[in-house]
Parts: sequence; structure tokens; C-alpha cells
Amino acid sequence: MFALIEAGEPGTWQELEKKVAQILRECNMEVSLQKEVQTVRGTVNVDVFASDAAPTPPATLLVECKNWHHRVPKTVVHAFRTVVADFGANTGILISSTGFQSGAVDASAYSNVRLVNWSEFQELFAVRWFDHFMLPRLRVKAEPFIEYTEPVNTRIFKKADRLSTEKQAKFRELREAYFFLGTYISMFAWANVAGIRRPLSLGLPMRDKLAEFLVSDPAKFPDDILDAPALRPLMDAMLSHCEKATAQFDDVFGERA
Repeated sequence: MFALIEAGEPGTWQELEKKVAQILRECNMEVSLQKEVQTVRGTVNVDVFASDAAPTPPATLLVECKNWHHRVPKTVVHAFRTVVADFGANTGILISSTGFQSGAVDASAYSNVRLVNWSEFQELFAVRWFDHFMLPRLRVKAEPFIEYTEPVNTRIFKKADRLSTEKQAKFRELREAYFFLGTYISMFAWANVAGIRRPLSLGLPMRDKLAEFLVSDPAKFPDDILDAPALRPLMDAMLSHCEKATAQFDDVFGERA
């Protein structure tokens, strides 16, 4: 099981739609909310419409969001299955916050309609979101921090050698303070090299999994990184700490080294 993208459940159907659309956009799809589509039986409103240019040929995805207080019945599945077929969409996803009646599950059998809850929807797109949204952002925005903290960086070290004795000491102090955090973020930023996605499969939060690094100095990892329950809050925490730490290094050099 991969780590989830979002923490918590959407509170309303509008919030559910927006979060679904956000994830699909971040997976590089063209997305519309409450889109009127023309089918062979007439015009139908779809909660979330996504066009995916990644496959060849391009694919179309229709999503219906049911944030109801009761399980979705088979009549809803039959109706949605008809819309997906009549429009000619590649895939239909029906998301329910409270699950599906047994007849609804049977109604989706042998079709291109998938019945999922909020967590299962995220699992469908977790790898793609990780590869196409989280990693690129980390690689771009965390690069200066990683360069400042990585074990060997000749370019940075040469500049550090020209600093005053006091600033060299401050540079070493910052490197020691942020070395483990820099290593951890670097691991995430390059996690899909050679197909490796270990951070996804480890699960979140990471506090217990990083116990061996925390024994000597718990401050090596900020709490909001250790306790992040999902990938988005983890990414946001990483980027925030990268920005703050990088500013401290920049201050030592008087510029971006």
C-alpha cells in the first residue's frame, strides 16, 4: 500500500470534487468541474471531466463524487455506467464517502467503471502524483538546500574556503545541523531513479521509521516532517524547511552560493 496524497476526508461534495480535480491536474491532466458532455442519448453533467494526454492515444476519465450519508445503490452505478459508455470514455470512477451497496458492486462488474472510496482514489494516482508533481517540485525548490548539505560539493566548498573564519564556522555548524534532513529530502527528490519509490511504500508518518536517526538528536528532523500523515503535508513541510534553511546558508555567503 502506497502513502496517501491528502490528509483527512473532504467535508462536502464540493470539497471532494475540488480535491479530485486538483490531484488529476497535478498528474498533468486537463480537468473541468461540472462539465456538460454530449452523449448519444443527450447532454449529461459530469462532476469531474479529465483528459489525459499521457497515454497513446489520449484517454478520457469521468468522475462522479458522492459524499452521501448512505451507501450508493446500484441504480446510480447503472446510470453512471451508461454515461461512461455513451460518451465513449476510457474510464469512469465513482467515489463514495460511505461505500456501496452489494448490488452496486455487482453492477460495476465487467465494465470500465471503478467504485472507490477517497483513500482508494488516491491510491490509484499516488505513484503518478509522486513522480509528476511532488518530485519535480522538490528537485527544483530543494536543490539549493541539498547542495549546501550534501557530503561533497566542490563548488560550494571552494566558495566556503573564501569566507571569513567566523562564517566558515557558521557554515560548518549549519551543515552539521541540517545534514540528516538534507539527506532525507534528497532521498525523496531522487526516489524514482531506476524505478525505486521506497518513500511511497514505507508509509506515513515517518517518525517510527526514522527512529535510528533520532536517537542522538531528535531535533535533526522537524515534527511536521516526522508526523506528516500524507504526501502533500509532507511535501509542504519539506519545502518550508528547505526555504528557511537555505536562507540561513545564503546569509552566510551573502548570496546564493
